Amino acid sequence: MAISKKAKGKKKKRNKSEFQLNQPVEELVRHLLKTYDRMCKEMCQQMCPTIRNSLKEAIENEQLVTRFIISPAPPPRLKSSQILPGIPPPCPPSPVRLWTFISALETSRYQYVKDIHIWDLSLDVVVVADLAILIEKNFFKYLRLLEFMACDLDFRSVQRIGECLKRTKVTHLILDYNKFSDKGVNLLCNALVSNKKLLHLSMCSCHITATSSKALGDLIATTAINELYLNSNSLGCDGFFNIIEKLSLQAAEDEAKRIIIKEHKEQELILKMQNDEMEKNIVVATGQNMEKESIANVVRPKSKKKKTKKSKNSAPALPLPIGPFLTKLHVADNNIDLYTQFVDKHNPVFISQILAQLICGAEKTIEIDLEGNQIGEIAASNILQALITRNEENLPKMKLNVTYRLTSDVFLQILKLSGTVQKKKAYKKSKKK
Repeated sequence: MAISKKAKGKKKKRNKSEFQLNQPVEELVRHLLKTYDRMCKEMCQQMCPTIRNSLKEAIENEQLVTRFIISPAPPPRLKSSQILPGIPPPCPPSPVRLWTFISALETSRYQYVKDIHIWDLSLDVVVVADLAILIEKNFFKYLRLLEFMACDLDFRSVQRIGECLKRTKVTHLILDYNKFSDKGVNLLCNALVSNKKLLHLSMCSCHITATSSKALGDLIATTAINELYLNSNSLGCDGFFNIIEKLSLQAAEDEAKRIIIKEHKEQELILKMQNDEMEKNIVVATGQNMEKESIANVVRPKSKKKKTKKSKNSAPALPLPIGPFLTKLHVADNNIDLYTQFVDKHNPVFISQILAQLICGAEKTIEIDLEGNQIGEIAASNILQALITRNEENLPKMKLNVTYRLTSDVFLQILKLSGTVQKKKAYKKSKKK
């Protein structure tokens, strides 16, 4: 049966891909699955169930797998027929190992990975270094997201991860629920100083204090990072101040520029209205309205330019904007207490004013999460006034979360003027037997 032209066109469109493939998709995925299965059997290890299921599903649908979730496998359940009295049960295979899957990717030359999520696997420096070497060699040329959640990373592993991202296109780095503390943060910030691609950095529940907050503030000011998640740490008031200080100063500069531009536009409008009024009076006095229009048409002919189609790939990609600015700042549950008269080095009233300046002046900042911190009534009133000013200047609406331990009127007004921030899903540690 002959295939119609429409069917051929649809078939070609369906097989289009952003990747440069040298062989069919099904063969690529099947080769990876067989390689991973073989290596697990040779080393007497369990296959990661999420990877196995996603690869099998991709083979059926003839699609590439670009997102991999590597997590522990549940303990094997023995059938009643396998349990014999007086005979110990067979030794189960060793748990899921990241190194085995990395080796399978390298052996099968499977480079079409965009997102790597590693959950609940205890990783040492050697395994992290193996993955970092592959990333540095540009083996994962399409990699965009790298997540290590609850992987027991220490400061050396975090430093190695930061160093391997210098010449990559990774935009999201998630390091939640690792106890690398301030030493790891300082080393990570030093490794990311020259990184111009990273946009999203998350370090929730990582035992971070005010000690490393200065390095974080400098990192935001000199890189393209615009989303920072630091929930459930111990930054305190000093740490919070060190992070928002440069952001607030930049917001004040932006606000001053907007005022100057607004005044300049108003002056131009007044001058234009005065000139139009003068021209109208002259035309009425001389009665040469038609002659003026004809002269204007002769002096200023409309030139017709041919519209040329520009290809999408012809224009070079613009560099990402460098800070200091953040679109999203999440610092929930960080022991930020603005009730006391003095907090360590900074006056809490001054900190609340800096925060208010950030809210009313930063046009690009659209999310701030302060839930679980005791900000106090003074800071709450400053935040409310900043939100009112922001709305009057027609800046983008900000989503803001604050503690509910405020007077009902202030809390409801803040809630009305701002949207609510979408919370991250709570992490539940898997049970390991």
